[in-house]
Amino acid sequence: MTVNTQGYGFSQLPATPATPDTLYFAGSTTKAMTAAAAGKIVHSEESTFKNIKWTTPIAKLLGDDFVLTDVYATSYMSIDDALSHRSGIPAHDVSYGWGSQSLLDCIRSLRHLLSSTDLRTGWQYNNILYGAVGAVIERLTGKDLSEVLENWFWRPLGMTSTTLSLDKALAMQDDDGSTRLAKGYYWTKDDFYVPDAYPDFTPVTAAGAAICSVRDFSL
Repeated sequence: MTVNTQGYGFSQLPATPATPDTLYFAGSTTKAMTAAAAGKIVHSEESTFKNIKWTTPIAKLLGDDFVLTDVYATSYMSIDDALSHRSGIPAHDVSYGWGSQSLLDCIRSLRHLLSSTDLRTGWQYNNILYGAVGAVIERLTGKDLSEVLENWFWRPLGMTSTTLSLDKALAMQDDDGSTRLAKGYYWTKDDFYVPDAYPDFTPVTAAGAAICSVRDFSL
């Protein structure tokens, strides 16, 4: 099967054209990759993962790093609860500072963040709990999430430009030596565009840190 790819618009203003190999932050599509890795563990026949199920409580795997304000939720919140956004805990996105915390710092902050409904009684989007599942994957495999995703999915699929690392993405260059990572901008009241800083998803890597190209995503 032949797949045709094409870039549209500009990857950097004022006139750097986007190509099929331009890199973009893929945002919450990262969640599907994290969930796939969790599923591979749950359905694995390896002895290392034989007792891991979708219903396994996260606290059983992360111990004192995973403590919630609600004792019942701490004991019973499972991997699939976190992946399904049915934790009862609202987003609390401003709590993790977008780069000022480590992954475990972010997860440990859950003990100070209030729930707004009981476990499994409602749907509320939560990036931090995807981070917790990422930590579970790292603890069970003994590897960074980026290495797990690369070995299990990206490399076998030929997705050679996909990464969770901003530094690695910035190091990928076009033929002219410029970075392949698209730049974000915001507009001033005078209709002037200003380059914005690249986001750092370190606290919630598993929820939204993937950086990918059109060519990779078409594979």
